Amino acid sequence: FQRFPEAAGIGSGVARKIDAKAYEFIPFKDSEIGWSLPIVRAVGLDEELGELGEAKLRRSRGLTYVMPMPSAMSYRLELGEVGGEDVPLRSSIDVVAPGERVIVEGKQRHEFTVPGKARAGDRIWQEFEGKWIDFTVQDIVSVSPTLTQSSISFALRSSRPDVTDVTCEFGGKRQVAALSEGVETNVLYDLPGDLDEGMRSMELVLSCGVGRQSYTFGLLSEMKPVPYSLSPLSNWESRLCIRGESETSDFSGTGAYVSATTMPCGMVSKSGLFMHPPYKTGVGYTCSIHRFVVPEEGFPVFRGFVGKRDGGDLGDGIWFSVQVQSGYSSFETLAEVHVGKYEWKPIEADLSRWRGREIVMKLVSDVGPEDDSSADWACWGDLRLESRDPQLVHSLDTRNALYKVERPEDFVADLPLSVLGGAKRGWVCYEGQGFNSLPNSYESHGVLNGIQFGLLPASNGCDEVKNIWSPEIRKELTPEALKNVKRFNKFQVLNMAGDYFKLRRFRLVLELADGRTVSSLISTVCVTQPGDWAHAEGVLLPMSETITIPISF
Repeated sequence: FQRFPEAAGIGSGVARKIDAKAYEFIPFKDSEIGWSLPIVRAVGLDEELGELGEAKLRRSRGLTYVMPMPSAMSYRLELGEVGGEDVPLRSSIDVVAPGERVIVEGKQRHEFTVPGKARAGDRIWQEFEGKWIDFTVQDIVSVSPTLTQSSISFALRSSRPDVTDVTCEFGGKRQVAALSEGVETNVLYDLPGDLDEGMRSMELVLSCGVGRQSYTFGLLSEMKPVPYSLSPLSNWESRLCIRGESETSDFSGTGAYVSATTMPCGMVSKSGLFMHPPYKTGVGYTCSIHRFVVPEEGFPVFRGFVGKRDGGDLGDGIWFSVQVQSGYSSFETLAEVHVGKYEWKPIEADLSRWRGREIVMKLVSDVGPEDDSSADWACWGDLRLESRDPQLVHSLDTRNALYKVERPEDFVADLPLSVLGGAKRGWVCYEGQGFNSLPNSYESHGVLNGIQFGLLPASNGCDEVKNIWSPEIRKELTPEALKNVKRFNKFQVLNMAGDYFKLRRFRLVLELADGRTVSSLISTVCVTQPGDWAHAEGVLLPMSETITIPISF
């Protein structure tokens, strides 16, 4: 919410002058705007400028606000003589905190308490003596989290000069942080030791004499290989070898080629190295040379993908290999893959026996078994050094809207994992608009905790133009997906054909072994893909990002 001399508001809107005594106010969506105009009457208008009736007005801090009317597209503001208030309501502050006690002065002194559940950005209106005064909820403290794999640090900065210390509570532990205006203070907490895989909501609670603030965020915990800071592409050189000759860095006249770029194989693009073996003066291989010290920690593995770039002749394919040399030894081949189609294939080489030692790693792209060099567009993509074995890795998700929930009537708290995993049947549920998922037509598939469970049903009975949502849609889980239900779940929507839609109110429903039917918490978030759809709202996602929703019991 921002205040200016002639207007104040949150959101967007236009006051279009009709004549000397009237304006048309056109709000955008849920905006709230006050004007310094002498408004004496406001009439709600429909799309055809037909009158819907008189709208209520509120005057506060020298501005006039029009209260929204159902179905009104705009408002005609009629100007005139505004009678002066004998004693207007006033307060020394216009921003407040959840739980704060606020003094308002009029003919008498008044006091009210801001609701404890109020959130930053909420608008608070109070009426005393038949008059109104407005406030905006603001965070007491700005919060910025930083995560390691064992701890989380919160950088705190006071938003108000009267807040000089704050009590912080996270994971059942409390500490007091001293704050100074304009100075950042850090508080550190260990992560809970019993975390398992899943997407979960976490909360830092801040309290002081002014009020209370809750900072919520998402914690994503996944079992996956841990990347090393060393990148295979940070330093490399290119070479070629004509069959029967020595390697050389002179590419002139050979047709050989090596460059860093992004490449499509099977219509899937990855970044890495593009190579073409020599062919003009004879066939052979092209390679990149990478010199580095293998990390000492853990069991480092080189991983990536190899593929044949889309277009051109298939020929006899391409031979890819990973070779390593240490010291004065000869090169040893650790991995070989043949690619004969337009596709990506994984390739992996275990480097753990060279931990702490310098090596030369060679990535080789050779012609196929028939020495056919036709369109040998060789691709190395998504190249990385990472741990051999998966580990529990934590990451932050500060898109707080993803973690807002409601508790349905059939929710049962603290169900053991054995009960959840032993359910007889289960369904993923959601509401939609424009979700046209049908067989062979704008298909979208569901994934729960990494397990695909099939085509998601379309959203029938909806109208995105009128913002009418479908009834709840249910898709039954496969037995494999059902067995993988956890307390904290990750539901993903694979938008296979680039459909334009929005979804909301996600939950899981389970039929337990004892016959009870129970629900998870409802994830109330609305997600739109892509974000530039005409009817977009909520969390806006590009086509390149997979829709991922936390669902918890």
